[in-house]
Amino acid sequence: MTRLLVLPALGVAVTAALIGWAVLHEQSLESARERTRVVPLPSEQLTASDPEGAVGRLCEALRIKTVGNWSAENHVTEEEPFRAFHAFLAAAFPRTWDTLRVETVNTHSLLLRWEGSDAGLPPGALLSHFDVVPVAAGDAARWAQPPFGS
Repeated sequence: MTRLLVLPALGVAVTAALIGWAVLHEQSLESARERTRVVPLPSEQLTASDPEGAVGRLCEALRIKTVGNWSAENHVTEEEPFRAFHAFLAAAFPRTWDTLRVETVNTHSLLLRWEGSDAGLPPGALLSHFDVVPVAAGDAARWAQPPFGS
């Protein structure tokens, strides 16, 4: 019961801290917005202009079995799916790989850096993960769709 209460409390604390940070830094962020130059992409370069391609890439990504395992070395039992996912990303998004600085961290994680034109501006971060938890033995039969069958 205690564990169930700790997680929501931690979430509330993190959310409060982020809101507090945003309020305290609102003025510097507004100043940064004023100095930021946004260069729009031509519509043919936007993923939204190719919804079928975007859906196809998402389905292909979901089929790669990047299953994490916190008890294994490097938190991975099978390394090949992670290498395959990295290769898929590079092939599916070549302009991203050509434009951003791509680093591999701790064997399986990726860090992509998009350098701005003004180093004095505060940085931004977008975070994500591509590993999934394993399906418990016997649970896959209860799924309406196979876990990696997009």
